[in-house]
Amino acid sequence: MFNMASRPPGLAGLHTPSMHEGMREPRLQARGPGSRGGVEVKFDTGGVVPGAAPGRADTVNATVPSGTYIIPADVVSGLGQGNTNAGVQALQAIFSKLPKSPAPTKDAKVRLSSGEFAVTPDMLMQLGSAQLDGLVQGIRQKSQQAVAQMPPPR
Repeated sequence: MFNMASRPPGLAGLHTPSMHEGMREPRLQARGPGSRGGVEVKFDTGGVVPGAAPGRADTVNATVPSGTYIIPADVVSGLGQGNTNAGVQALQAIFSKLPKSPAPTKDAKVRLSSGEFAVTPDMLMQLGSAQLDGLVQGIRQKSQQAVAQMPPPR
């Protein structure tokens, strides 16, 4: 599948096996009156969207900093060679190398899917959206190639 050494230029030197110390688990908040559902997830420091729903279900009500880049769940899993947790660890290792910046003041309400990964605007500015777009496209291409090489179903 996806080889960490074949990442798009600019990301190759950022990989370490360590976990991201500055990224906290998303926090759950009680939702306000008139809301449909129990809790809302707040991603003020980025990270993986929790839950067990399928990767494209958009069942998680969340608040993210305005301008957050969401890495799709299939890409997170693909980065971990089919293992979402391994993909999350690889992404956390990439972002652990970036200096911390103050969080933006505006938030956006969104619906996310389990396994997606939120990249905060300060992280995005340091890497560039083109780098993350290249990462997403590269992982999807590797996944498609792997599927094409599989034998057909019987």
